[in-house]
Amino acid sequence: MLNEEANAAQSLLSMSENYRLAARKLQSAKHATLKHLLLQFSRCPARISRHWGRWSHMESGQLVLVTLYNPREKFWGLMLSLDPAGVNVRGVDLQSLDDFTQLIKAGEAVSASVVFFPMHRVQRIEEDNRNGELPSLAEQFRAKTGLDVHKFFQEPRK
Repeated sequence: MLNEEANAAQSLLSMSENYRLAARKLQSAKHATLKHLLLQFSRCPARISRHWGRWSHMESGQLVLVTLYNPREKFWGLMLSLDPAGVNVRGVDLQSLDDFTQLIKAGEAVSASVVFFPMHRVQRIEEDNRNGELPSLAEQFRAKTGLDVHKFFQEPRK
């Protein structure tokens, strides 16, 4: 596992060096917009986070909490896709999660919404994980409804 981490760290270093070289070449670029866009992405060469000693990245199928602005809101659910245009999530607005779980417990026919958020509205995307003694939203959902959130948010069959 240490060898894996060393390889990942080395690849990050080489990627950041490549971005620095590209940024130096762009300093002489005539088009300021292109230069601005490329430098913007060079600040974050890889969208990588450390999680329990492993390198991981956001992938479809993960439970995430998406924080948005204009207007400010939070949306929780299963990430369907993530690309430069935006993020697709099947889930519920965090403010209505308690009402949503009550409807499920009551046996009402409810389903999760599939929503696309353009990247200019996305402030942050974080994995839904336990934080110390605080349970994850998925654990809270299971405790309130008795259902597995992955099965509940899976694509409805036609």
